[in-house]
Amino acid sequence: MKTIEEFKNFFDNVLHIDLNMLEHKRQQTVKLIFKNILIYLGIIIALVFVGLFVNKIIYGDFFNEQEYNIPLIVAIVFSISTIILLFQKNGKVIQEFIYNFKKVIIEKIVKFINENLNYSPTEYIPPEQFIKSDIFRDRLYKYYGDDLVSGVVDKTEIKFSEIHAWKIVESDEDKRKKQPIFDGIFFIADFHKNFNGKYFILPDFAQKRFGGLGKFFQKMNFSRGKLIELENPDFEREFVVYGSDQIEARYLLSSSMMERILKLKQGKFPYLFISLVDSCLYIALPFKKKLFEPSVFRSNNDYKKTEEFFSLINDTVSIVEELNLNTRIWTKE
Repeated sequence: MKTIEEFKNFFDNVLHIDLNMLEHKRQQTVKLIFKNILIYLGIIIALVFVGLFVNKIIYGDFFNEQEYNIPLIVAIVFSISTIILLFQKNGKVIQEFIYNFKKVIIEKIVKFINENLNYSPTEYIPPEQFIKSDIFRDRLYKYYGDDLVSGVVDKTEIKFSEIHAWKIVESDEDKRKKQPIFDGIFFIADFHKNFNGKYFILPDFAQKRFGGLGKFFQKMNFSRGKLIELENPDFEREFVVYGSDQIEARYLLSSSMMERILKLKQGKFPYLFISLVDSCLYIALPFKKKLFEPSVFRSNNDYKKTEEFFSLINDTVSIVEELNLNTRIWTKE
C-alpha cells in the first residue's frame, strides 16, 4: 500500500505536469461549450424570427389567434430540436474531456498504486456479478457504472468499479417511481477458500436501534439463511451475519477475520455490506457522490482533490491487505 508521502512526491514529479496540460484542455473545452451555446442560440433566434415573419406573410400578423400559426409552430419544433442537439453536442464535449482526464490522471494513479492493476474509465462490474453477490435483492430497473479497476494484488485477483443501481417501486397512487438500491464502489476478490453455502455480513441496524427486540427480528429473517451467532461481542454490535451453516461460517469468519473486518469498518469504510458466495468475497461500499469525476468548469490542478482520488483507490485496493486475503493457509481444491 502506498503512503501519502509517496503520493505527494508522485504528484509533484508527474501528475502536476499532466494537470497543467489538462488545465489548458479544460479551458479550451469551456470555450467550445460557450461557443456552441452562442451558435445554437443564434440558430434558435433566427428560426423564431423566420417563423414570425412567414406567419405575418400568410396570416397578416405575427401571431393570429384565429389560425393554426403553422410556420411559428414549425419554427418552435425546430428550435426545441436545436436545443436537444446543443445538449448532445456539449455532452459529448464534456464526456471527451472527462475521458481524457481519467485516462491520464486516474490511470496513472492506479498504476502508481500497483503496476499489476488495469483501469478502464468506461467499463464496470456487470449486473450478473452484482446480482450473484445476493447482497441487494431488489429487481434491477437501471444499472450502470464506470471506472473499472482489475488485476492481481500479490496473489489475489480483484476488481472493483463505481456502480449505480435502481429499482422501481409502486406508490400508493399506483404510480411507479425509481428508487436507488446502491450507489458506490462494488468490490470483488477471490477468497481462496472452498465453501458450499452463502454468507452475508450486513450492518446491524436492528439490534442497534431495538436491542433484544432487534435480535428477535434478526432471527425471523429466514430469507438469508440462519442467523449466525459469533463469539465476538464487538463484531456482533456492528454486524449481523446470516448463512447456510454455523460451522462453515466459523471456518470462514475466524477471530482474526472478524477483527480485520471490524477494523475496516471503524477506519476507512464506516458502511460496508459483505457476502461470501462461490469462493468470492463481495463488498459494497456506499457513497453518495460520483467518485472519480473531474470538474469541467473549475480547475482540477489541485493537490487536495487529486489526493482524494488516490486515497479512495488506494484504500479500496488495500482491502486485500487489510483482510489478509493473500495468506494461503487454506487452498482451493
